[in-house]
Amino acid sequence: MLARLRRETQRTLLDLGPEVIFEAGHTILRQGDDSSHVVLLLSGSAKVQALSESGGPTLLGIRFGGDLVGEMAALERRARSATVTAGAHTRARLIKSSDFRRFLSEHADAAVAMVLMVNARLRWANRRRIDNANLSATKRVPRVLLEVVDTYGEQDSDGNWRIGPPLNHEELATLAGVRLRTVEKALRDLHEQDVLQRGYRSIIVTDLPRLREISDYSD
Repeated sequence: MLARLRRETQRTLLDLGPEVIFEAGHTILRQGDDSSHVVLLLSGSAKVQALSESGGPTLLGIRFGGDLVGEMAALERRARSATVTAGAHTRARLIKSSDFRRFLSEHADAAVAMVLMVNARLRWANRRRIDNANLSATKRVPRVLLEVVDTYGEQDSDGNWRIGPPLNHEELATLAGVRLRTVEKALRDLHEQDVLQRGYRSIIVTDLPRLREISDYSD
């Protein structure tokens, strides 16, 4: 969201609310709450989760600095549809819903940026549905890894790609729509092919072209 705005519009948005700090694991927004403020992430990362019918959390997506969360409740004036949790030390600004709606009405580039942001999230959700319906379980894991790296990966000095927030195997299984054992096998196979390295709650992609080839992915 923030990167899509003109510089003067960015400054206006950043002036709308106070800066706050969320430590890793802290709940930023809670599903079902009737609060309506918007949270603009400045740095760090966050996980967006919703409770399924069985009562367990389902990972819907991940967000980083520059992303906006809580905009649905602010615009629709309905209860929160998901819980957002800090995945790392995270700086953010809290913006009142009334101030945010007025900001959108006064800045056309911000309104366009909102549409583009929502479209990108819808594309992600649509790809997950299409992949879940058409790809084998073993193919969906590298596909999700690739999309996470393409969207949020950070390249280090060695040319490797690090996945920003720490994703555990259960969360990766949720994103890919597969069982936990399928994720574990897929990661083991990719490691044996020297496509990635695994650490404690960390994944480093060492061969991005090979991961793209395995995923049969082109965009």
